[in-house]
Amino acid sequence: MKGGLAAADRSPFSSSGVGVVRALVLTGPGEISLKEVEPPVIVEPTDAIVRVEVASICGSDIHILHGSIAVEPGTIMGHEFAGVVEEVGNGVRRLSPGERVVASCSIQCGVCENCQRCLVSHCERGGVYGGGSHFGGFQGCQAEYVRVPFADWNLHRIPDGLEYEDAIFAGDI
Repeated sequence: MKGGLAAADRSPFSSSGVGVVRALVLTGPGEISLKEVEPPVIVEPTDAIVRVEVASICGSDIHILHGSIAVEPGTIMGHEFAGVVEEVGNGVRRLSPGERVVASCSIQCGVCENCQRCLVSHCERGGVYGGGSHFGGFQGCQAEYVRVPFADWNLHRIPDGLEYEDAIFAGDI
């Protein structure tokens, strides 16, 4: 159902606030841990919640782990993933729960002047999943579920017949 799931149909890890999810969390310089964290929730009408099926490790994750990119402890790592849409905000128009998707590695709003000029790396409201406050403060994707801002712009359907493991490579291009 577009605009969100009925309460009875929600995943236990959705905006209902029930349950916890497992995530790979930066706990300090050079330290990561698999932790139970609060589930992501729909914050803006243009958000989606995605159940992560595959996530990869990028070189920037290694830089974060080693401290050459400063990220606050408590940040969920990762920015490359593919999965299934679990829930959408009422402003999401292109996607519905149950669709298989791959995400862009970075977040763009799609509507600011820079995005309209195809300068998406300079998006006024964007950032990078798991990049800490310097990159927008968005949590990463090395978790069971992830919040995707501006879902219509940042999620792309995976064609039938294509595996998650193949689609994930599109996210960092």
